[in-house]
Order: sequence, then C-alpha cells, then structure tokens
Amino acid sequence: MLEIVDLSVQFRIHSQVINALEHVNLKIKDKEKIAIIGESGSGKSVLALAILGLLPENAIATGKIFLDGEEILGKNQKEMTKVLGTKLSYVPQGSGNSLNPLLKIGYQVSESLIEHKKITKKEAFKRSKLLLKRFHLEQEEQLVSSYPHILSGGMSQRVLLALGIAPEAQYLIADEPTKGLDSDCIGLVAECFRSLDTCTLLCVTHDLNFAEKIADRIAIVYAGQVIEYGKSEDFFKLPAHPYSKALLNAVPERGLIAIDGFSRGHQDYNNRCHFFERCSVRQNRCEQEEPYDKLEGERMVKCFYVDS
Repeated sequence: MLEIVDLSVQFRIHSQVINALEHVNLKIKDKEKIAIIGESGSGKSVLALAILGLLPENAIATGKIFLDGEEILGKNQKEMTKVLGTKLSYVPQGSGNSLNPLLKIGYQVSESLIEHKKITKKEAFKRSKLLLKRFHLEQEEQLVSSYPHILSGGMSQRVLLALGIAPEAQYLIADEPTKGLDSDCIGLVAECFRSLDTCTLLCVTHDLNFAEKIADRIAIVYAGQVIEYGKSEDFFKLPAHPYSKALLNAVPERGLIAIDGFSRGHQDYNNRCHFFERCSVRQNRCEQEEPYDKLEGERMVKCFYVDS
C-alpha cells in the first residue's frame, strides 16, 4: 500500500515561499490504478515528484509517505536509489527531454532491466525490442541502435513509456504519459496501462477521457489540494465537488462549458475555500472558513455543500 499522510510541499524562491501542496491525504491499495487530475500548476506533478523523492533542492516537504509500511519521504538520494527501479518506476513528462541524447535508445530501455532484473545484456536487448514493438514503434531492430535525436515528440514519449514499464516495478508513476500523442497512440497507452495487473499505477493527467479508460479511482487536485477522491465510476456518473462538475462540463462530449474565472495558483487563500471565487454554489461560509475533508460513502470531498 502507498499511503500519503498530511503531505505539504513549499518552494522557497528567493525570499518568497510558494505553497505547492497542502495537507494531502491518500491511501492507494495494491494494484489499484489512480488518475490524478487537475489544471496546469495545480500541484499534481509535485505530488508525483514527492513520492519519487525527486523534488528540487528548494522544496520543503512535510508530512509522511509510506510505501509498504516504510516511510520514504526524506530519504537521501542513495537510499531512494534502492527504491527506484525495484519498487518505484517513473515515466516523466516531456517529449524526449528525459532521454540521454548521447546513449542509444536500446541501451536506455535495457539499462534498468540489467540493473534491476539481473539479466544478461543480450536478454535485456531482446526485451527492449519487444517493449518498443508493444508501443507500435516500427523498425525496432534499427531503433534500438539509434540515438534519440531521430525520434519525433510522440515517439519519444512512447520510448519513455517503454523505459518506465521495463523494470516491472511494484508502483508505476506516469506524469502526463499521453502528452503529444495522437488518438491511436493514446489508445495504445490506455490498453497497456489496463494490462498492468501486477503493479499499482498513479497517472498524472489532464485528459479526462483517458482517465476514465484506465482508472479505478480519481483524485482531483485544485490549487495544491486534493478536493475529491473516490471511485472512477462514481466520479464520472455524479461528481460531487463543484470544481469536479465544472471540469466534466468543460469536456467537449459533455457540453464544452468553460469554467468561469482563473485559478489563483498557490497564493495565500487566508483559510478560505480555494475554489471560492470560481464556484457557482459558494456561500458566505466558504469565504470565511476552509472546508474540511468530508466523507460521502467511499468518496472524500473538500466542500461544505456537497449536496447543493
């Protein structure tokens, strides 16, 4: 189980302190698939980096993160190296920026297999070709001997996906894995993620359609807070938080209704609801008091007026 307890992350920039995450609490069961959804700048990628121990030096993280009962928040780089690849694997965001331009593609995909699966280079190379083929990267025989500069943005993202699932870690964290991919490739990724029946998946995404295809549970992040968390089918049938409802209404298939206003990011909300200024059901209490986490069956919602 992966358990996040009262996690807060701040970034110190010169004399200013920016709140990126505030009091996040999540329990993720073994082999569950979780989609973490939110706008750009909401803090969802910061949550992924905190779990991986990859926050930058100017980050201040408090709270606890337990991985199978072991606390991992605050482990040093050497200690986290033992966890990454064996228990935790990562598919970073970006169109190839995370690939080493000086190393051949086949070596980069097979490196984690050699390191963590303790197999021969020959066997690792063979598996690398199969992984590339799985994501419909044609001419995998030539691709493994090529350098990343030949890849398009979409191909680079698929190579990163192959690299991420290669070590077959217990937990896979993917940050915007469909960014830059066409609909056919997104379908391939969804199919691949659904087939991962031996690992726990945390997928950071802004793509609600993709999330619906892969996720058992949905976590909605807004301005540094998890404001709704529950079963995927419950979320898509009847979202509870006003922001969740607005998100779904903004999807073209559901009406393409834009959300009023703009997120204020991670400014000081002075102990009031972070969504107050944009909320269609706001009341005086929302401006004077920050909502607590309210349980509605198996769903957590950070809102006073869930039934409004």
